[in-house]
Amino acid sequence: MNALRRFANVPNAVAVEPVELSAVLAEARDCACLLLDADPAAILISDTGTVGPVALDREAMNFVFVQIIRNALEAGATRIDIAVDGSPRQWRLSIRDNGQGIDAGVRPKLFDMFASTRREQGHLGLGLWVVGRLCAAHGLSIDAQWHADGGTVFVLEAAASRKAAD
Repeated sequence: MNALRRFANVPNAVAVEPVELSAVLAEARDCACLLLDADPAAILISDTGTVGPVALDREAMNFVFVQIIRNALEAGATRIDIAVDGSPRQWRLSIRDNGQGIDAGVRPKLFDMFASTRREQGHLGLGLWVVGRLCAAHGLSIDAQWHADGGTVFVLEAAASRKAAD
């Protein structure tokens, strides 16, 4: 909850500096395992090459990755695959899970404030809203894709990657 309070004041809460993306991902996996009692073997980070140092707020991006992992685990995922590729200016990161996917009613407003299908379990629907704001504050795009066989893929891209794709 403290992280939500801090990051709700985006972009003022973002302090960007060069960090190793692979190190931030490993930290996020470790944090998710500790906070959510997840099996480390279920969260796989593929070795698609070293992106190198990227300009990010380490703590903010740790929150982003942990929040996406949390959502996957709460949706019943037993496996989460994280892949990153590119260079410090042009990189793409995908987080794919094998959970039940995101409810069709929530999809259009996934990154909106209070978007949740689990209000009865105490969920406020603020996590992905903050995730979207943090990505925007970093100049990153974030998108979620769904699969007919279940599961969700969150894709984050650096601004230079998006321009190159256009």
